[in-house]
Amino acid sequence: MDTNALSKISHGIYIVGVKDENNRLCGCIVDALMQVTATPFGIALCTNKKSYTTACIKNAREFTVSILGEDADPKLIARFGLNSSRDIDKWQDVDYKLIDDLPVLTDCLGSFKVKVFHELELSTHILWNCEVLDAVDGKDKTPMTYDFYRNNVSSLARKAQKGEEIEPVKTQEANNTQEEKFELKWVCGVCGHVYDGEIPFEDLPGDWVCPDCFCGKEVFSQMKVKASKGN
Repeated sequence: MDTNALSKISHGIYIVGVKDENNRLCGCIVDALMQVTATPFGIALCTNKKSYTTACIKNAREFTVSILGEDADPKLIARFGLNSSRDIDKWQDVDYKLIDDLPVLTDCLGSFKVKVFHELELSTHILWNCEVLDAVDGKDKTPMTYDFYRNNVSSLARKAQKGEEIEPVKTQEANNTQEEKFELKWVCGVCGHVYDGEIPFEDLPGDWVCPDCFCGKEVFSQMKVKASKGN
């Protein structure tokens, strides 16, 4: 069996916030989460049986979820994903706020609080079925997927865990901003043809027609279009 196929299943990257039996703020990084119902709003989450966060959810029956963007700090991901709440206070020195006494990140794409109404024990994980009690929208950025995390963030998070210096994450939005340049072109309003001839459009003869739809110059207008590669 080629397990590479399974790695291509799309997931997001999230931080769960929960309290343990001693009222300590705990949590971890998760990816196996999805919305499953709309009335009422419900989500399903899988967590590893050996995780301390799993034990906390089992006891508290409620938790929060913070949605991470591609610009999330790898140090934050290392703190919540490569350590255990048994050993450290993960929320210490992290910018967070509370939803009914449970922590969510201040700087995230959105957050919500849920209560567990059903659990199913699987071989290595527990599947939690939950109802969403409250939700708060956040910044308008691109959500981090598991694929983006694996290809762009995982190695940085492991370096951060070791105390090594790391470079900023190269997000898709930053790449698009750098790669996509625009220029002003004459565009046919009928078929979308972009004039790219050597003669300036204004100097074309009056009887010139669009080479695609054969309409005249009067249907053309100047618009911003993506620049050709090399420009």
